[in-house]
Amino acid sequence: MLQGGVSIAGEIFAAVIFDISGGGAKVQVKEAGNKAENAMPKTAILTIPEFGDFEGDIVWTDDEYIGIHFHENHKTTVKLITG
Repeated sequence: MLQGGVSIAGEIFAAVIFDISGGGAKVQVKEAGNKAENAMPKTAILTIPEFGDFEGDIVWTDDEYIGIHFHENHKTTVKLITG
């Protein structure tokens, strides 16, 4: 699991990245609450220290988790992140 941050509707929340691929990520965002649900399918920016920002759309929410579909394919960067 990786630590990072997610910007939703102009607010930044602490995040834990549970799963990431070139096309998207499953992210735990406990403090976002209804912000994530109300944002669907709006833009979110996932920030991973040392790797930068990953912009995408929130495509699903489930309790404290969100699914982000990236606007661009980050396959090469994700290989560096996951080893």
